[in-house]
Amino acid sequence: MKAFRRVLVALGLVAAIAYVGALVWLVTQETRLVFRAGAKLGEARPAPPWEQIADLPAWIVPARSTGADLWILYLHGNSSDIASQPNIQHYERLRELGVNVLAPEYRGFGGVGGVPTEAGLGEDARRAYAYLQEVRHVDARRIVI
Repeated sequence: MKAFRRVLVALGLVAAIAYVGALVWLVTQETRLVFRAGAKLGEARPAPPWEQIADLPAWIVPARSTGADLWILYLHGNSSDIASQPNIQHYERLRELGVNVLAPEYRGFGGVGGVPTEAGLGEDARRAYAYLQEVRHVDARRIVI
């Protein structure tokens, strides 16, 4: 009976150590596991006209029709960047629908410096939104995220 308890205690300790080790690994690898940031911005670009905003960094893809005052703040998903082909196709479809597109890049994605974190990506999105309001003077009611 004593030997059985020792085996159980030893197995419990091994399990606890393995569990703590797994937790430590997950915590230290969280950014790499959650955010699949790309290395360098690809070569693809939207059809002209489009504008690169270096301060954000972001792209503006204007609507085909002049005087369009509706803006889409296009926040791309994980595992891509603003130059991924599906995103460029979305910008161009939105342009054809008569809306302007602002597509910001996140820190750590597309060659932008920094490490992606949830808080950082939120800050990047808020900066892009503020750019539309403060620099482009777009009314908040005319911005769709």
